[in-house]
Amino acid sequence: MTPIELFAQECMRTLQAELSRQRVKGLPDAEDIEACFAVCTRILFRLWTYVETEGFVTEQEEISFFKNILPPFNAETDFLKKRYHTLIFRPTDPPEAILFFESELSKLDRFYLDHLEFIRYYESRSSEHDHFYFLDHEPGERENDFSNIIASWLASERYRRFVNKELNDLRNQYKSDDSR
Repeated sequence: MTPIELFAQECMRTLQAELSRQRVKGLPDAEDIEACFAVCTRILFRLWTYVETEGFVTEQEEISFFKNILPPFNAETDFLKKRYHTLIFRPTDPPEAILFFESELSKLDRFYLDHLEFIRYYESRSSEHDHFYFLDHEPGERENDFSNIIASWLASERYRRFVNKELNDLRNQYKSDDSR
């Protein structure tokens, strides 16, 4: 393992531990999401500081960073943003909330279809086009469009599980209310 991979592994363990500690506090959703987001931001800053200080030794290390290391960190913050969106925009009326979550699923489906070719490439673990996907950015730049697509996709799949659970709960609640 490279030094960046080892450092990232340590950061991910720290992130998961701190998020676990945060979530058991039982804070209201908004406060919990904000606190978790602060944890993610702090750990991601630490990772980027290390990368900017140490740099990449090889192109393969840089590819690995943008393809495999960075996306799970960004996916955590993307998921929290999606959860916060839900918190703000979810209707309180159950039938309207069901429509809201169905709309959220449609957005997730559109994202997947819009990026299907790249997601299939990523899932296949192919490396044939890695230089194009993960090195086509300015040196020292923190953003990589394809790395961000991976992160968004990972977050979207997690958010899809959340949305499906909420939908099932709402539908079951709505059925129970109708049967009375």
